[in-house]
Amino acid sequence: MILISCGFKNDTGRDTIIWPSEKWHSSSPETQGVNSEVLAAMLEHIQQQEFNIDSIQIIRNGNIILDSYIHPYRESDLHIIHSCTKSITSLLIGIAIDQGLIESLDQPVLDFFPEKAANNKDEKLTKLTIRHLLTMSTGLHSRDSYMYRWEGLNAMKDSEEKWSEYILNLPFDVDPGSRFDYSNMASYLLSSIITESSGMMAIDFGNKYLFGPLGIIDILWPLSPEGNNIGWGEIKIHPHDLGRIGWMVLNKGIWKDQRIISEDYLNQATSAQVKADTLAEFYGFQWWVKKPGLFMALGYGGQYLIINPEKNLVVVFTSALKDKDFFTPMHLYSSFILKAIESDTALKKNKSSFDRLESLKMELLSPVEKIISNIPKEFQTFNGHKYKLNENPYNLKTIQYNFKNKQATLFMDFGNGIETYPVGLDGRYLINETEEVGVRGHWSPELKFETIFKGQGEAWWFDMKSVFYDESLHIVLRSSNGDFTTIEGNSIK
Repeated sequence: MILISCGFKNDTGRDTIIWPSEKWHSSSPETQGVNSEVLAAMLEHIQQQEFNIDSIQIIRNGNIILDSYIHPYRESDLHIIHSCTKSITSLLIGIAIDQGLIESLDQPVLDFFPEKAANNKDEKLTKLTIRHLLTMSTGLHSRDSYMYRWEGLNAMKDSEEKWSEYILNLPFDVDPGSRFDYSNMASYLLSSIITESSGMMAIDFGNKYLFGPLGIIDILWPLSPEGNNIGWGEIKIHPHDLGRIGWMVLNKGIWKDQRIISEDYLNQATSAQVKADTLAEFYGFQWWVKKPGLFMALGYGGQYLIINPEKNLVVVFTSALKDKDFFTPMHLYSSFILKAIESDTALKKNKSSFDRLESLKMELLSPVEKIISNIPKEFQTFNGHKYKLNENPYNLKTIQYNFKNKQATLFMDFGNGIETYPVGLDGRYLINETEEVGVRGHWSPELKFETIFKGQGEAWWFDMKSVFYDESLHIVLRSSNGDFTTIEGNSIK
């Protein structure tokens, strides 16, 4: 079905929809009815609170009005979106249904895996449908989500079975469709069904029918050991391109003059199908539904794609937030972004506020260097010392500290060769280009050297406190998920 964009009205009643070409069209916030002063206050709040947010993109009326990247994340980096992947998997299922590759939402799952559930004689399995997978209401005893600390997911990964077989042979707790239970395994079966029904890997199917038509050419989607794309997560994509997906969904499945996915499927996918009462009140087809007309793709660590058709608004956050800070992007959206929208028509220019907004963007992207003090004399004693470490979860075998000429470098052996990590001492991260890890650090009293490691475009970080003694070392590691690890070491110089 072909539609001419100038004749298609979105929910705001606008006759003309602005589409990005190779890049998004940019605009001042005021031109799109948004107050720069409020957006500047949001960036200032992020700066003061030191939230681990990597980027923010605000798209209104097809124009990007805020495009902010926060050090050390760079504009050129892809970013992992974790469970936002599920919403993309759902879109691919909708496209497969549109093409007749899947009969309907109520087609039995066993139609696609007739030989993979030989050991499961439970009649409930015959009732399991595509709809149940999409709405996270499988009834299976999966226990594989954040609520169970991924207990079931880890068990599946440790199993020698193919993942799809493992899932289909799980016992049932309840009948399919009788309760919501967030499940990564459900999303994995969906990506496997795309492959079984189309004969293409989910990413190849997406490149042909979703990513390619939207102009998305740079996307990474890892495979499982059995060779299927991991439908529940791990896609890496540029925030601008996640915004493209959001803009297509907001415009009811249309992209320029092409229908990508049926409006009927999208209406169902982004509206309340089941009561969730977890990350949001309702759940659609792999989309979280906050209230009628506001829906989201959400991912671990604070990955957010927020779509508000009433405001003609798409918002993207990428982050590396602690678990307890997961809802920070939603707070920023509600407290600042929504309040900044004052009109459906242009506001008066506000040069001072706009200039302040641009200045804050630059400060966040490239923080001012702090003056580096000389290496404290007491640390110079340990310059060049190498330590053999006891057994630890990170498989870190040895670590060496070099302190010289206001510079610090760590040499770390994780069992597969020594990696070199330059440490930013001026408040900014220095990037290890081979592993794409940023590190910054500082000295503190009591012979402590404190460093923070942050994955570029990842949702993880950890801080490491190294406490030096005469011939020994005590390390405390704290990760973004709240785990603490202590490691002891002895000097081998």
